[in-house]
Amino acid sequence: MARRNLKGELFAHISDAGVFRDTAGGGSSTAAAALPAAGSYSTLNVASGTNFTAADFYRLRAIDNYPEIGQVDAITINAITPRYPLHRALVVGDPVVEQSQVSFGHISQEGVKYNLAVSQEDVHAANRRLWIAQLMGYAKITLDFSVLGFNLENILSALGMLDTSANILGTGTAADPTRAFIDGTKIREQNDLCWYVNGTRKDGRTLLMQAWGCELDYSAVEHSLARGKAAPIALRLSPTHAVSFAEID
Repeated sequence: MARRNLKGELFAHISDAGVFRDTAGGGSSTAAAALPAAGSYSTLNVASGTNFTAADFYRLRAIDNYPEIGQVDAITINAITPRYPLHRALVVGDPVVEQSQVSFGHISQEGVKYNLAVSQEDVHAANRRLWIAQLMGYAKITLDFSVLGFNLENILSALGMLDTSANILGTGTAADPTRAFIDGTKIREQNDLCWYVNGTRKDGRTLLMQAWGCELDYSAVEHSLARGKAAPIALRLSPTHAVSFAEID
């Protein structure tokens, strides 16, 4: 696709950010045939296509095995037509699990900061003034943003804790208020999840960014409580698998 260099390509605004979670009662199966070629749009055959429908998101591979997110373009019985190509080859038995997008609500006005840090070494020789080469070492991607909703769900999510009744107790009444306990034992109980950021360009085109297999940097979690001030909850994610970008008309 050639660059058009139009002002309509300007990024306009973020519409949503959140995390992918396994859908309770949703489609859950395994790959019935291998897809060996990365970048393939080939049919994804699953052991059971029950509860998968068009436009559903799904997770490929186990959470701790560099997961990636796909989307159903169409499905016929147990044959899924992917909307996007694979990033990495799939083997028989790899999990295929329906995903729900869990939104974190309002994002602070700074938006989402994407940063790529690469370690590199400039190689010099004593008998040369110009350098010989530049060697690349390791790369790390980070995504930083803050959520404005000050609630137990967001606080726990920032710490990698389950934001469900497993950690949030009570019914929300005066007699039984909702509450959660953070003693360090459950920090990072959910990790390697896939996160998303959705946005819109000036020309109305939708932009989708997905960060796969993210580790959370808990040292970035902070919030300041003061009168008349919002208390955004800071998050920092670092994908260990890949970051996916997509443009949709």
